[in-house]
Amino acid sequence: MSFVVIEKNQASVPSNQDITKAMTESGGTVTSVQGTNASKRVDYTGTVNHTIFENNLIQVAKGKRTSWNFTWADAKVSVNGNGSSAVLRPGQVGATEYEIDITMSSDTVTQLHDDGYALYGFKAVQAAAGGGARPLVWFSLPSPHYSALTQVIWSVQYQAYTSISSIIPKGRVEASFSTDIDLDQTLNVTATGEGDVTDGGAMQAISIFNTQSTPFTCGISQQAADGKTNPMCAFPLHGGGLDIIAPIEKVLLMFSTLPVNTGTVIEQAYGPGVLVDLTSLNQRAVSYDIDKGWSWGGFSWAQSLPANADLVPLLIEPAAGSAGGVVQPRSLVAS
Repeated sequence: MSFVVIEKNQASVPSNQDITKAMTESGGTVTSVQGTNASKRVDYTGTVNHTIFENNLIQVAKGKRTSWNFTWADAKVSVNGNGSSAVLRPGQVGATEYEIDITMSSDTVTQLHDDGYALYGFKAVQAAAGGGARPLVWFSLPSPHYSALTQVIWSVQYQAYTSISSIIPKGRVEASFSTDIDLDQTLNVTATGEGDVTDGGAMQAISIFNTQSTPFTCGISQQAADGKTNPMCAFPLHGGGLDIIAPIEKVLLMFSTLPVNTGTVIEQAYGPGVLVDLTSLNQRAVSYDIDKGWSWGGFSWAQSLPANADLVPLLIEPAAGSAGGVVQPRSLVAS
């Protein structure tokens, strides 16, 4: 038995009739619905694609992408293009998932494999003060961990980290301390670089507060497509300073033969890339051809980038207004 918990965000949870209709149209059968218009648990049978059900419910109940939050149980998470997966058993709670499907011809896949290309991913963030901040390589999928259909899937699970590594071009930032953290929480850093997480902080963001005079490097990590929780940005954290970082569901993808480790500081693209925006929909589909590059139907939710493009302003977005401005919600997941 599988179930999904639907919670009120900007609108009340839909009626049992609308939920049942959306589930049926998604290939599942509802066995029970329990709860109120604030939160409902829906038990069902059958194989149901999460994104299809959520989109169908939006259509049936005349909602929006931000109307409700969904928590799925018995979820399969594809780690990479070789078909390996992890499974959440009934009773466990699964974080909201995002997915980019990459399709390629067999000729392109063969050439990529033969020439030693790897698929690299970067994740965008927004910050109230981004001076000195740089993006890091978030994940790397070397050959043969991609194929004609590669599903890049990640979930909303964050960590805050501190490091003594310097933020230098092509240097690698390695966390000396990391801890689980949620949006609206603060990591209070001590003189050793360790710290404790407390509730309270900037809305829709992760705050890292240096309680001492010792400077550090800091940032946030997120579970990536390679199944690991990897750093995706690096910020200078001065003595007594407060960094406020909001993860954004924007992902940059690129293929390259250049061997680069996760956590490496990258300022310029080292191959042609595509920046995919998932802030309004948690699943996108793109295509790649080794000679023609990336394509996605020309929609506004993506843009192509040439090799040597400046990645910093694309992946480290400033908050609205001047430095210290309020970060804006850029995820489907509410706090």
